[in-house]
Amino acid sequence: MFPSGGGNMSARSNIFISYTEEDSKIANYIRDFIRNMNGQISIFIAEKSIFGSDKWRNAIIKALQESGIILPIITYRSIHSSWMIGETGYFWASEKPILPILENKKLLKQAPSFIRESHFIFLEDEDCLERIVTSIFEKLKLGTPPSESIAKYKTKYKILQNIIRSARGPADAVIEWNQALQNGNIAKAYSLTSKDALDYIKSRRDWGGTLEGLSEIYKSTVAGIEIEKNISITGNYAVVEYYCIYLDKPIGENKKLWTDVATREDGEWRILPQFAHEKLA
Repeated sequence: MFPSGGGNMSARSNIFISYTEEDSKIANYIRDFIRNMNGQISIFIAEKSIFGSDKWRNAIIKALQESGIILPIITYRSIHSSWMIGETGYFWASEKPILPILENKKLLKQAPSFIRESHFIFLEDEDCLERIVTSIFEKLKLGTPPSESIAKYKTKYKILQNIIRSARGPADAVIEWNQALQNGNIAKAYSLTSKDALDYIKSRRDWGGTLEGLSEIYKSTVAGIEIEKNISITGNYAVVEYYCIYLDKPIGENKKLWTDVATREDGEWRILPQFAHEKLA
């Protein structure tokens, strides 16, 4: 049975959604989706839950204390957020349920260890919304969630994916471009490359004048990248700092700080590899 009396619900029925400002549309969509399943569940989102003369810090602390479960939304934009880590860490220390929601599986290895201990859900999975609701009802002991047709879930999933795409920033483009080269997904790499870079790519003899050639170099030398928080955006251009981890260098020397430049074209961030360079200490 569902708890009754929305304003007097027990704390165990309160949900705290932790997110970064860039992901507010994702957080709001997930909040609305949960509310549609059970309108009596109280959901705290800082953007719309703090009003009047309430001090935002006190309001967040009060919501953390009163909520029965936290949903940290973990993306490349929030992975280094001290607020999200702190809010989720409070639930972990209090031994209250944590339901991490990750944008994709590649983020898992970058998440804090206490978050990796939890059962998590990936937004790239088609059944993610169904699993979010099922997990919340189970952890808060709310019974069986209302049934939704598969068609409705698929429609809502597509809407969510469009929202996620609209939230993509320059750091996402840098990560996806580098991963595409590592995985040999040349079509994806070209789709993330600025049109203004094509002549530059053709001029790179060490790449064979193609991203295929650069991909072969990546496969043998690059283990992965880690995005730093240092991202500066000026108009349609952005500079992103990240660590490149090399396979062919000894431990201690295998992590180098690089910067990439991205430009916004047709509403999407794309990479300008001609401006990438290693940032020397």
